[in-house]
Amino acid sequence: MRRYAVFLVGAAESDDIVQEVILDAWTKRPIRTDVARGWLLASVRLRAQNEWRRRACVRPLDTQHLSQVASFEHGRFDDRLDLATVIDAWRRLSPDDQELLTLGNVLELSGAEIAQITERSRSGAYQGLTRARARLTALVEQAST
Repeated sequence: MRRYAVFLVGAAESDDIVQEVILDAWTKRPIRTDVARGWLLASVRLRAQNEWRRRACVRPLDTQHLSQVASFEHGRFDDRLDLATVIDAWRRLSPDDQELLTLGNVLELSGAEIAQITERSRSGAYQGLTRARARLTALVEQAST
């Protein structure tokens, strides 16, 4: 949950958002265990969006997890890939693609959890993640040639 918050708002504000979500879950909301993870991450996302609106700023780039994104399970990128190439490709992706890749590849959430967090259908979440992976692959391959 904290890694997702760091991706959304940066390290400085992430702890506050996570603490607020945990406190809210503990004091106010009975959560079913089968949907708790998705609910918590969706709450982090909503609080981060409120923070963006309040500050009217752009999300910071967190490069800490980009190597995980680049070496996703399809194995199309290898470990020798230059991280600078991945960072450049990452910056050229839309914020939606970045979020889907973070949820699917870094946090390793299921399609149902991604759908719940991003307020999409399950098939829409899978399709979005597949397309985001394809766009990242194309950008990295384009930069490598």
